[in-house]
Amino acid sequence: MISLALAIHNHQPVGNFEHILEQAYHQAYSPFIEILERFPNIKLTLHYSGILWEYFLRAHPEFIAKIRGLAERGQIEIMSGGFYEPIMAILPDADKRGQIEKMNRFIKDQFGVEPKGFWLAERVWEPHLVKSLADCGLEYVVVDDSHFHEVGLEGDDLFGYYLSEENGATIKVFPGSMRLRYLIPFHPPEETIQYLQSLKQSGRSNLIVQMGDDGEKFGVWPHTYHTVYTERWLERFFQMLQDNMQWLKISTYSELITAHKPLGNVYLPTASYSEMMEWALPTPRRRAFEEAKHAAEHNPACQNCYRFLKGGFWRNFLVKYPESNQMHKKMLYLSQQLQDLNTRDKDTLALAQNELWQGQCNCAYWHGVFGGLYLPHLRKGIYDHLIKCGMLLDQMKHPKDSNWIDAESQDLLLNGTNSILINNSQLSLAVNADLGGALYSWDYKPAGLNFANNLTRRPETYHEKIKQLIAQSNQPKSGAQTIHEIQNLKDQDLDKYLSYDNYQRLSLIDHFFTPQTGQQDFWQGNYAELGDFINQPYNYQIKKNSGKNGRKIVIDLERSGRVWKDNVNYPLLLKKSLTIAADSGGMEIQYQISNQSDQELEICFGSEFNIAPAYPDGTYWQTPEGAGSLYDPVSVAAQKEVKFIISYIKLNLNFTFDRAANLWSMPLYTVSQAEDGYERIYQGQIWLFFWKIRIPGGGRWEVKVQQGIS
Repeated sequence: MISLALAIHNHQPVGNFEHILEQAYHQAYSPFIEILERFPNIKLTLHYSGILWEYFLRAHPEFIAKIRGLAERGQIEIMSGGFYEPIMAILPDADKRGQIEKMNRFIKDQFGVEPKGFWLAERVWEPHLVKSLADCGLEYVVVDDSHFHEVGLEGDDLFGYYLSEENGATIKVFPGSMRLRYLIPFHPPEETIQYLQSLKQSGRSNLIVQMGDDGEKFGVWPHTYHTVYTERWLERFFQMLQDNMQWLKISTYSELITAHKPLGNVYLPTASYSEMMEWALPTPRRRAFEEAKHAAEHNPACQNCYRFLKGGFWRNFLVKYPESNQMHKKMLYLSQQLQDLNTRDKDTLALAQNELWQGQCNCAYWHGVFGGLYLPHLRKGIYDHLIKCGMLLDQMKHPKDSNWIDAESQDLLLNGTNSILINNSQLSLAVNADLGGALYSWDYKPAGLNFANNLTRRPETYHEKIKQLIAQSNQPKSGAQTIHEIQNLKDQDLDKYLSYDNYQRLSLIDHFFTPQTGQQDFWQGNYAELGDFINQPYNYQIKKNSGKNGRKIVIDLERSGRVWKDNVNYPLLLKKSLTIAADSGGMEIQYQISNQSDQELEICFGSEFNIAPAYPDGTYWQTPEGAGSLYDPVSVAAQKEVKFIISYIKLNLNFTFDRAANLWSMPLYTVSQAEDGYERIYQGQIWLFFWKIRIPGGGRWEVKVQQGIS
């Protein structure tokens, strides 16, 4: 007898659009259950993330009733998980427990059962999770067989489950079949039955075969709705399982545990599914990994080499993409603030914790075949909740005072650099003194918007594949394919946007360049940066002032650097000061540049802002002389006032200058991979305010920029 268990995991990211959830409901979630109801002998283990449970309660309570009915008749087992689908390994322990307990309570309240199993988001495993899961009363977790390959288990070793232990706590661990993951539903159902029959015919008995994978591949992934429902793949698959029950037992995971003993103990290393481990590698190493994998797959003398090839480590996404690290460390900071808070306002504290947990949803923290981090609306979804969490913290810290302002410095990014945090009732700012004194977090709380939520253009391994597809005139395959096989260009001119940045696209970045530098050169990064101020450390002071105009914070930043022009080395002292008032949503920026050489310097100085409106449609720039779109590069000369108008929230970012500034406005586009192909994405707007300046030897030049919000 062969035992088969299937875990179907269903999830949509925090921040995803309502119409996407509705589409997924009608294309996958609802028809899947409708067909399952017609096959009462087919048992499945189901997991839905809390984002979906909340959506079903809000939009489709009848679906909850159907799931309840299936559970009551014993046809399905419902798995627990982190409620908002976080990567569990990177959460503080209190948040791990909070997310699990929230899901366990929901399942108990809605379905009357205590969940025993745990769906591990993206199957990102670290050994310490054993104790975290066991302490929450969970009995088993489903990962991938690739996790087990890394400790030398293969073949028959994978047809069962194991016990893993951490400090005396144990959890049962199931190795999901990669072979089934690629068969279902992308190959005819007969092939899955034939594979299972081959195991039976080998004479081996009491084997457990099981798979855990995404429910969205049953209708949402490209071309799968036609395969799974129009061509009746799922119905035929269930019928074939039912027709072979004389030798094939369809079980839930808890039934497997009751009927079978563990195969032994296992201590798994840090791992995820094999594709994720590859995506986590730095781009140059990923190219080398792909070459090694290709060589192993096509070398007859190395049939078994592939399984010994291991990619990277999930946490490396926090290094590979500094934008991911910024979100993560903001989340950790808020989590610690909540843990340290001494308040009697338990209701507000609970609301803040729930906002924090929503800001831990994994999807926007990484990038692979899914858009993930590259999708601005997913990053916005994370920041929405982190900003709301911070506002609730403000409410508990300053219950009777709206006219307050705080400032502190610490290594917020936990990377050895100094961050300066400024916080009032309207703004939360973070300046990295060791990264050019740049502004990397810029929350405007009333709108729940982080203006710094953009993404730097960087090379990805698949960019070479895009160039190859363009050369081949993009001839896509037809029919259902796994998301790892799809090669489709959603725009035919993507190669025009494959420009890369040699610094992170932040704000308050200080540039020096020649008057001959063109806007197109700057936009594409093909120009000479003459100063040594970008990415370099600045000294800083935090000043807290109170006077007749109210409380305010002044951040003084300065760097003694150099400019190289026409083979002359000019020592410069650059000072920039940020002044933020307690009752303000804006800031005043003052620049002072001192030429410490004895020769006159004629050069262009620019202050770069990268502004993310989240949704660019209806957003535009405006000066007293006219207005323009964000989608095309524009050059505007000698302006004393410029507005960035974000129509969908009726908000203007206003910049005024005491010296007329030139403006280059340029869209920040990235080219990325998604489950349905390669695409261009608008990430934000590059605004370079610049001045052609002449500073005599020993002289000084100054400008004041007033940034406000209306």
